[in-house]
Amino acid sequence: MRSFALVRRLSLGLFASTLLVACPGARTSDVPEPTTSTASAPPSSDEPTLAGRLPTTVAPISYSLELRVDPTKETFTGRSTIAIRTKSAEKRLFLHGHDIRVTAASISSPSGTKQTVKVTALPDKSLLRLDWTGELPAGEHTVELEYEAPFGKELSGLYRVERDGQSYAFTQFEALDARRAFPCFDEPSFKTPFDVTLVVPKGQVAVSNTRQIERTESSAGDRVRFATTEKLPTYLVAFAVGPFDVVDAPPIPATKARPKATPLRGIAVKGKGKHLKEALAEHTKLVVELESYFGIAYPYDKLDVIAVPDFAAGAMENAGAITYREALVLVDPASATEQQRRDVAGVAAHELAHQWFGNLVTMAWWDDLWLNEAFATWMGQRVIQSLYPAWNADLELTEWAHGAMETDSLVSARKIRQTIVDDGDVENAFDDLTYSKGAGILAMFERFVGAEAFQAGIRRYLDEHRFGSATTEQFLTSVFGADGETKTSAAFRQFLERAGVPRVSIDAPCENGKLARLEVAAERYLPLGSKGEAASTWALPLCVKTGDATTCDLVSATATKKAVISLTKPVACPTFIFPNADGAGYIRYTPNAAQSKELFGKAYSKLSPRERLAAVDALRASFRAGAVDASTLLDILPTIAKDKVRNIAASPAGLLAYLSTHVVEDKDRASFTKIATELYQPTFKRLGWAAKAGAKEDAESKLARKDAITGLLTIAREPALRKEAVTKARAWLGVGGPENTAALSPDLLEPVLTVAAQDGGPEVFDAIVARLKKSEDAVVRRSLLIAISSASDPKLAERARALSLDEAVFSGERIRYVIGLFNVPETREAAWAWLSKNLPAVVDAVPEGVRSYLPLLVEALCDADREAEVRKVFAPQLKNMQGADHTLENAIEKMRICHAIRKHHMSGLSDALKKR
Repeated sequence: MRSFALVRRLSLGLFASTLLVACPGARTSDVPEPTTSTASAPPSSDEPTLAGRLPTTVAPISYSLELRVDPTKETFTGRSTIAIRTKSAEKRLFLHGHDIRVTAASISSPSGTKQTVKVTALPDKSLLRLDWTGELPAGEHTVELEYEAPFGKELSGLYRVERDGQSYAFTQFEALDARRAFPCFDEPSFKTPFDVTLVVPKGQVAVSNTRQIERTESSAGDRVRFATTEKLPTYLVAFAVGPFDVVDAPPIPATKARPKATPLRGIAVKGKGKHLKEALAEHTKLVVELESYFGIAYPYDKLDVIAVPDFAAGAMENAGAITYREALVLVDPASATEQQRRDVAGVAAHELAHQWFGNLVTMAWWDDLWLNEAFATWMGQRVIQSLYPAWNADLELTEWAHGAMETDSLVSARKIRQTIVDDGDVENAFDDLTYSKGAGILAMFERFVGAEAFQAGIRRYLDEHRFGSATTEQFLTSVFGADGETKTSAAFRQFLERAGVPRVSIDAPCENGKLARLEVAAERYLPLGSKGEAASTWALPLCVKTGDATTCDLVSATATKKAVISLTKPVACPTFIFPNADGAGYIRYTPNAAQSKELFGKAYSKLSPRERLAAVDALRASFRAGAVDASTLLDILPTIAKDKVRNIAASPAGLLAYLSTHVVEDKDRASFTKIATELYQPTFKRLGWAAKAGAKEDAESKLARKDAITGLLTIAREPALRKEAVTKARAWLGVGGPENTAALSPDLLEPVLTVAAQDGGPEVFDAIVARLKKSEDAVVRRSLLIAISSASDPKLAERARALSLDEAVFSGERIRYVIGLFNVPETREAAWAWLSKNLPAVVDAVPEGVRSYLPLLVEALCDADREAEVRKVFAPQLKNMQGADHTLENAIEKMRICHAIRKHHMSGLSDALKKR
């Protein structure tokens, strides 16, 4: 799981409609000057050229790693012993290695011949070239390298974190950072067993992928040896060292698929282990549920759940040693929110699904990353829906797919299966298209072929490729048969290998009161301001709802060459047509004003929750494409807001926030806030600030309360409620009196503190900053950071911007904090001026793996005329922001689209507001 996934789950402003480990490849070296055994050299004619990809003539058989790791030091040392097999005679060998200073190297053969190896660093490709005398014959050999390397400074590779005067070391290797910890074949198709030994300070805890089998104490440190792993790619290897709390949980009980119980532990920095209990319990339930679906045992000899206090990723699925941000596993009853508890379970489901999708079976190369991330996203939500149906995880997955459609509607959108040309393409693969579009496609085809048939195909795929690597073609063959060449698999492949969202329209010609056929047209969906070409042919697994009946067929259609779906039996002319039955299609439908009113009129009550959510997306898509005007939109929003399903009732919030920020004119602000108040006030009146004393309240009501209060405070900006929010925040912070944490529910901390930072003046702002500097509770810190970054007073906002480069903001928090600076319309121009001036410092302060997100901030400028200005600011830094050249194009196109939508709808919205 990458940072994208975390951003999606935590719903952070500009990224709420997009989501993701932070692991780019080659980086600026911070290692000491190499000794004579490692020299830098210009590229030679026979070295790898494509993204540092290694030749296929040499492959690893196994690794034996021994690292001496002392988290209080600046560097660590190691020995990497790699058994290799060569297909032909070789006079040199390439390995991945970055910022690694090799101090000794040799290669030996089974015959006992051993010779010293010259190692040359190729830093531009993150490679080490090994040369020896003569040619090495084809066969098996052993390479041994001793080396020294610095701990990573970017929350990647093997890096250090300090908390409360204690030092800890963690790893984050996906995608291209195992090479920073040990010389290796750092590509996903090279799966081998690993023997790992860590030499650590006396008495400290050492963790790796497998069980500890030996610990030897000495004055030089404790030598900890671990069991041999199953076959793993390098990016799934993991270590952690430090004075941890270790919590032994009850073992995961045996199941039909797994006859023996599996050891389960929690690992946290000193003093925080007590908060691991809930997360550990969730992991047990999830493993059992996943085994039931897959029919295959959890593949590893133990499961460690590791809380990392500073982490660029949301979580990482290391085999048997999953790492998480603290907020995703440490549940403190005093500060835990309902959303945190759901995130704990949801992210765990995603990471545990990876133990099968990605770990047991790994994609062969990064262009098939979707085989890992789309599957884990889809399966994670599926298993949460099974365990906790009241959470509506299926609706959440549908919402994520709708969010991906916004990115996919860009002309600059990448394909899910995008050719990997350089390391930046690997970085860009971890986006909402891979995760959410991919998951949406899986859900669509599961619906089309049937859940049981799809499950059988998934089981075949995992069984046929267990502990190996696989490609898209092999997946399609396993699931759809016929060597992956059926019409269904061809349609599936289409969604992977082309960008864009299909927009469908349906004609239902009734004759003599009967409907016998449907006529389907399709083209690419494009919003206002797009420079794309809509005309295209789409193969669609389409399910159409015609009143009470549903008809499914695989069709091929264009805008002018319609496909015909013949009904098995003619039916009475339906009262309505909905082209996305069950809401499972990765398609868009753009009804006009009359069709939209019909859809949200009598037809609305006949739609299932997923279909109603798809209808909301249709309304959104129509508005963004100019097919529906602002007046129609405002007429329909109350119907949506009254929906009994919370996820659907809350869905207008994004549209309202967009209108408020980019389309509403100042002269119409009062009319707009009145409408927003009317949408949210009924829920607030029903639920209030808190449940009545002694009343039992369900979790959905807690979240509905937060939705309503957030809308009233931040969109409607209801004056009396904002004043009350400041009063509650002052009490919680202890401003003007004793601190009273009971004054504010943890679920409401974020919106209330945000308003307090805007309306409470310098005294309250100072108190929020002071609380941030002393707090180590990740959940509380998130609310504090969002509040500070939301300051609207010019002087306080200036201080908020300066804080982004302060050590009070942890490295892994910084990208989200900078995003927050652009979420406030009153200070957005000042934020842009600051970023323009300080971009080099911001880039340097943000972990490398998430720097590519920075250009997306300019969407908020919503001004197509500023393209040249934006390019001028970012151009000098693109070389330091791997993958950002692509996201910059996305951002500029989004800025252009926003400008066009505002221009198209502004006068219409103003007229509509005047009439209300």
